[in-house]
Amino acid sequence: TWTCDADTRGLHCILNASLELTPEESGIDPNRWPAGLLLLWEWHPGREDGEADRGPVWLWAKKRRGGGNTEPAA
Repeated sequence: TWTCDADTRGLHCILNASLELTPEESGIDPNRWPAGLLLLWEWHPGREDGEADRGPVWLWAKKRRGGGNTEPAA
């Protein structure tokens, strides 16, 4: 997903990937993240004071059953 963000004075690129975990294959406790995880990727232009340096930022988020997320994954 590409989006324009006025706060970054340019393109702020965002990609969300939804990962559904199969306990039988992954060995992960099925009760820990029952709806799966989201991998969030953002590209920062590095122009803002106090913001991330230029480049990508990777975050994990807990996916909610309704499709939303909680950051960071706990």
